[in-house]
Parts: sequence; C-alpha cells; structure tokens
Amino acid sequence: MTPLMYRQIIGVTLYMITIMMVVMYSGKNMFDLGDYTSSTQITDKDDPLADEKMKHFTLIWNTFIFLQIFNLVNCRDVGGTKMHGCSGLFRNFLTWAILLLIVIVQATACKTFIGRVLFEAHIVSTRHFMVTVVIGWSVMLASAVFKLIPGRWIEDKMPSLDENKAIGGSSKLMGAYENQANAKVYSKKAT
Repeated sequence: MTPLMYRQIIGVTLYMITIMMVVMYSGKNMFDLGDYTSSTQITDKDDPLADEKMKHFTLIWNTFIFLQIFNLVNCRDVGGTKMHGCSGLFRNFLTWAILLLIVIVQATACKTFIGRVLFEAHIVSTRHFMVTVVIGWSVMLASAVFKLIPGRWIEDKMPSLDENKAIGGSSKLMGAYENQANAKVYSKKAT
C-alpha cells in the first residue's frame, strides 16, 4: 500500500458515503417523492405514501449499486498516474461481461415486475433511474479529482507498507516463528 493508494481509497470512500447520505436524507426532494414519514409501512397497500417510500428505497439501492459498478472500474488502477481505470477494460472479456451482467440485472430489477418479486424493488421512472446512474458515474470524476492532489502533500502523512519486510517482523510471535523455522532447517541439515 502506497500513500497514493491510501489517497484514492480514503477519498473515494468518503465521497461515496457523502453521496449516499445525500440520497438517503434529501432523496425525497431530489426525486420529487411524497412526504412519507419513518413510520410509513412499505407493506401497507392502502397507504399511498408506501409506494413513495418504496420508490425512495429503490433509488437509494440503485444509487449504491451504480456507485459500486463505477468504482469497480476505478479500482482497476489506484495508482497516481492514470486518471481512470478504463484503459484495457474491453481486453478482458470476463470483466466487461460481469459489469454488463450487473447492469442488466439492476435495470431489470428497477424497470420490471421481476424486481418486485426478487428484490422487493419498486418500478422507477427512466428519469429517476438515469439520475442514479449519473450519480454513480460521478465516483469516476471524484476519483480523477483525487488523483490531482499532489503526492508530496500526503506522502509523509500516510503510512506505507514495504512488501520486502514482514509485517510484525520484530514481534515476539514472529520471533518464535523464526526460531521454529530455523530449528527445522538445522535439523534437516544435521541428518
């Protein structure tokens, strides 16, 4: 783990948490949904606000999934040189096939009755669906912005793991392991 990786992981994580909080707490206004309360029961078929609450929960879920999909692309390169993880994306059949499968399942869940049966999701409008896709895509933009932060600003502030050194190499547990490993080597040489 390098400081530049920490920058990307911490920055993107905080960005996604912020986006999810905005969608959860301001989603009723963002998506023009009814003013349901926390006591509104989604299973109550007589309450017209139950559908509004279920739409909101579906849009929260859809936003989360698309944040994860686009972050999957981001995670292909967490270094400090490339601005996105799209390079070589279509060279690996399995990667884009999995991404496509996730998008198809998500669209089916939010746009057809199958989503209600399998995921208890509400059918949402195309406009609302696309808003959540764009919100999810924004994680790629945020990742690119974090990569613009100069490495020298964070190199001294973040820990770095040296792959050539054992983690906890000076601990008593590692010392006991080394003694045991060396004892087996010496016993093999002696015979």
